[in-house]
Amino acid sequence: MLWLGVAPGALQRVGETLSAHPQTDVVAATTGPSNLIATVICRNTTELYLDLNHNIGALPDTQSVETAPAIREVKRLTPHSPA
Repeated sequence: MLWLGVAPGALQRVGETLSAHPQTDVVAATTGPSNLIATVICRNTTELYLDLNHNIGALPDTQSVETAPAIREVKRLTPHSPA
């Protein structure tokens, strides 16, 4: 999970750019100090570091990024298959 602080006037542009990255699973605008959240899927911490350094951190108007890697998934909702 990533919590990003983005310049308010750039929220839509940064969100759309981030959503086009193949590693992103969810991107959503929020309220508060972190006004954009994203879930990225990375194979390991090295891939996360590279993604943060080269892609996410390089987005113009991104002022801050906080990370919280999931260490164990307990539940994930998935769409049901048609019967």
